[in-house]
This record gives sequence, structure tokens and C-alpha cells, in this order.
Amino acid sequence: MNATGVRLHSVVEWLLAAGFIVGFIALASEMQRDVPAVRAVMPVNAEETLDAEPPAGIPPRAVSLPMLLLSNGKEIRVGDSGAAVTALLGPLAQIGAETVERQGARERILRPYSYAGDVFDIVLENSVLDNGAELRVTGIYLH
Repeated sequence: MNATGVRLHSVVEWLLAAGFIVGFIALASEMQRDVPAVRAVMPVNAEETLDAEPPAGIPPRAVSLPMLLLSNGKEIRVGDSGAAVTALLGPLAQIGAETVERQGARERILRPYSYAGDVFDIVLENSVLDNGAELRVTGIYLH
């Protein structure tokens, strides 16, 4: 009779252990399903590239940014048109003369700005081959 009790006790232990494992897996899958998916705050464009070397007029400690968020909520992004930047900041924000560099079929224009307490440089480019092509922001450097 003692052997039957030991076998029954062993079977009950195995059934309890299996029940705990199944319950743990069910609970973990429920918790995993309730965890929200992570979304990117800012969409990433894999084709977008920043200049490897900055233009000659950039100070050595300037930081390259893909987007500049100004204190009054306005923002400038790489890819914006030069006309849109001028309209956004106004013509008085430019604090110095622009510098023009020509490299092959490319023309780079460096414009220094001071706006709402921030001092930064914007690099605009267009291709010399594309007559009438609009200047686009290809670099933003914060001082």
C-alpha cells in the first residue's frame, strides 16, 4: 500500500509541475501581447546622407545635425529648400556673407545664421549642371 501512495504522490507532483509550466507560458504570452510595439519618433530615411567633411568655413567644434529645432518651435531639416529656410528665418537672421565652394559639378553655399539665441551654419547645394535647380539644405552645423 505504501508503494501505491508513493506512485500517486509522484504523479500528482508531475501534474502540478506541468500545470505551473503551462500557466507560466500562458501568462508570459498574455503579457507579451499587451506590450505595445515601438515606433520610431522620427522617420529614418536610409538614402539620406550627410557630408563626410564639412565646408571650409565651419568652426572645428560645430556639431552636425539632421534637424535643428529652434526655441520658438520652428525647425529646419536637411532636405528643406533654401527659399523655405529664408522664409522661415527671415532675411535679417543671416549674420554674415555666404561662402560659395565649387567642386566639380556641385556648388555648395555656406550661410551663417543667428536666430533666437542660436548660432548655426546652413549648407545649401545644387548642381551646376541643373540650371535653375533649387538650393537644398545638405548640412546644418550648430556652434
